[in-house]
Parts: sequence; structure tokens; C-alpha cells
Amino acid sequence: MVGSGAATGTGDRSRPRAALPALCATQIVSWGIVHHAFAVLNLQITAVTGWPAGVTTAAFSLGLVVSAFAGIRIGRIRPASLPRLGFLAFMGVACPPHSPP
Repeated sequence: MVGSGAATGTGDRSRPRAALPALCATQIVSWGIVHHAFAVLNLQITAVTGWPAGVTTAAFSLGLVVSAFAGIRIGRIRPASLPRLGFLAFMGVACPPHSPP
């Protein structure tokens, strides 16, 4: 049985070994950009809204916590047999197409 143990780390590996470190690096960089962007934009957000910096920072942190718990919950209830279809359906709801201005 060739390739039967690829998911467990034994046997024939058909996937490149560099994929996981590349995905890890991408996540680290993207989250770093998000956090840096919030720190930079927080001055403008507080100036426009008049809210204290502590309130906007707390709202940002709460949003991260909610997204973490929602991600776990959605990951558990998504259809295991149709992950791509579920992902596409979610993206259709989260990012609906729009016409240019």
C-alpha cells in the first residue's frame, strides 16, 4: 500500500515537506501585520470616533477572542465531507460580490 501513511508521518510522502513551515511563516507575518496596522490606525480611529484608546483596544481584543471561539465552533460543525463547498458558501456570505462604484 503506497502512500497509506502520509497523513501520520510514515510511508510515502506525496506532499512537500516545506508546506507546513511556509504556512506557519505566513500566519506569523499576517498576524503581525494585522496587529501593527491596528496600532498605527488606532490614533486615527480614536481621533475620528472620540473614543478612548483603551476602548478601541478592548474592542479589537474582544473581536479576536470572538473570532477564535467562532473559528473553533465553525470548524467542528462544518461538513466534514464537503469542506470546500462549505468554505465557498461561507466566503459567499462573508464576502458577497459587489459592483464597482
